[in-house]
Amino acid sequence: MFGPLFKRHQADDVNKYLNYGYTILLSMFNRSIKILGYLTQIGIHHKSNSNLYNLSSDLMEPFRVFVDAVIYTYMSSGHIIEYLRKLSLYKIKVNNQVLSLENAIRIYLESVFNYLNNKHNKIESFQMDFYNEKNINHV
Repeated sequence: MFGPLFKRHQADDVNKYLNYGYTILLSMFNRSIKILGYLTQIGIHHKSNSNLYNLSSDLMEPFRVFVDAVIYTYMSSGHIIEYLRKLSLYKIKVNNQVLSLENAIRIYLESVFNYLNNKHNKIESFQMDFYNEKNINHV
C-alpha cells in the first residue's frame, strides 16, 4: 500500500501516523471492551504481562485496514492528524449497513463475546467494507 520500499519499523512519517492511528483504534477497542464488562488485560494470542491491552490488541486486528486506508488516502493533505482524530466517526459498511467505526466495533465485539460466552455456536457473519473513501470529510 505504501510502496515497495516501505518497512513497518523505519523512522518515517508513514510509521508515525500508523502508530498514532493504531493507538486511537486501540483506545476505541479498550473503551468498548470495558463498557461491555470485560478485562482488556487477558488476551487470546497476546499474552504479555506488561501489556494492559492484550485482548484489545487481539480483537482490533481486522480493523487496522481502516487506519491504513485513512493514512493512505489523506497522507498528502497535510492534515492527516485531524483525519485520524475523527477515526471513530469514519463510516464503514457492515453487512450492508452504514455505521460509524465506533458502532461497528461495538457490534463486532458483542458478536465475539456472545461466541466466547457460548451464547452462539459461531461468530456472527461480519463483513466489512469501505463506505466511501472520502466520507471522512463529511464527519
